Amino acid sequence: ATWNELDLALEEMNRAIASEPDKAGAYLARGTLYVHTDELGLAMADFDHAVEIDPSDAQVHLHRAELCSQLDLYSEAMRSYDTVIRLDSRNFDAYLGRGAIHADDGSFRQALTDLNRAIKIDPDDAHAYLVRGGVREATGKQRQALSDYNRAIRLAPDYAFAYFVRGQALLGRGKSAAALADFETAVSLEPNNPGGYMGRGCAYIEQGNPAQAIKEFNTAIRMDPGNPTPYFQRATAYLHLGNDAQAEADFGTAQALGLDMEAIDAMMRE
Repeated sequence: ATWNELDLALEEMNRAIASEPDKAGAYLARGTLYVHTDELGLAMADFDHAVEIDPSDAQVHLHRAELCSQLDLYSEAMRSYDTVIRLDSRNFDAYLGRGAIHADDGSFRQALTDLNRAIKIDPDDAHAYLVRGGVREATGKQRQALSDYNRAIRLAPDYAFAYFVRGQALLGRGKSAAALADFETAVSLEPNNPGGYMGRGCAYIEQGNPAQAIKEFNTAIRMDPGNPTPYFQRATAYLHLGNDAQAEADFGTAQALGLDMEAIDAMMRE
């Protein structure tokens, strides 16, 4: 939607709230619009107001939970997801969202419980399998993780991120050729996403071709110059070429952009 269309929609929602200020749905709709326009504080205020008006509406709590997650307010998000599930025990999005938070904080058993429940409710959602695959990967269940990634791709063969995730998993298993094929597919599906180029660069390093890897990392850096990861990756490629000065410069840039210094020190010691 254009900004003019969004402004018109906002005016219409303001009128609806003015005429019926006790309708939770009106605040929910306006809050959702504020999320789209990145006015997240206003969105939260509307979601909170909607909860006050109708605390039994699961969708209101769900939108609030998702916004809290977006704002890294994970404790608040968990409370809202819990409320959604109490009100609607078959809410797929609530189990998926809560499971993702459990996964991020390392509570893998709880994460799997929620993700299994989400998949049981909707066995055709590709993203749920990617999230569960990540949990299985983190707990050492690599074969089951790869099975989840494969299932995600069968369900959504045009889902670029699924190929990227599977490519990373394959690269971690030393299968650089298969990983490179997945990264190639990711790039073909989303040529403006730097992730695929970073993946290709890592695969080329594994295959002993750091010069080609540098070209891939250069592309990723042009696309997202504020991301420290491709600088770090390019530094490793320069190390393979024996260009310590350029590697040190890239490590410095990565650090300046916020990359963990311990990771840089470990790489330099190697």
